Amino acid sequence: MILIERNSILTVVAALAGILLATAHPASAAADSVASAWDSNEQVEMRLVSATRAVGDLENLRLGLHFRLRPGWKIYWRSPGEAGYPPEIDWSQSANLAGAEIIWPAPTRFTIFGMETMGYKDEVVLPLDVRVLRASEPVSLRADVSYLTCNEVCIPWNGVLALDLPAGPATASPEAALIDRY
Repeated sequence: MILIERNSILTVVAALAGILLATAHPASAAADSVASAWDSNEQVEMRLVSATRAVGDLENLRLGLHFRLRPGWKIYWRSPGEAGYPPEIDWSQSANLAGAEIIWPAPTRFTIFGMETMGYKDEVVLPLDVRVLRASEPVSLRADVSYLTCNEVCIPWNGVLALDLPAGPATASPEAALIDRY
């Protein structure tokens, strides 16, 4: 007969519960995500993220333009210096949008081809202050984003992002903390 101590059984059960919780968390976080699909190329991944799950009665929404750059690549700040140009967003295909402004985080100084420039590498979220036309109504965001990436060469890119926010309660989303970091 094999005897198993009660403490051993509890340890095994606790370990299994921990594994189940750890593997379930990423799936539930992804399901809670309020973000557009990633637009990707060889140098950059880009998406829109929202700090809230819905519009609620807010007249201003906090969003972010999230960039993840491959090692060595960079994008530019609002005032890029001697070379480059900053990301520009065309919102003309959006619905229930009065306007949007980029809130530029502090950049890093780079020297490229002997020129001083300002921008971002690795990862950055450009916070967006988005004004809605009618609070408590859904917002359909369509961002046509033009930007320049540079490493040994500079390559202009254009990506289109889509994010729809319903009219429900404006509760915080998981992306709120990501936007706040910048």
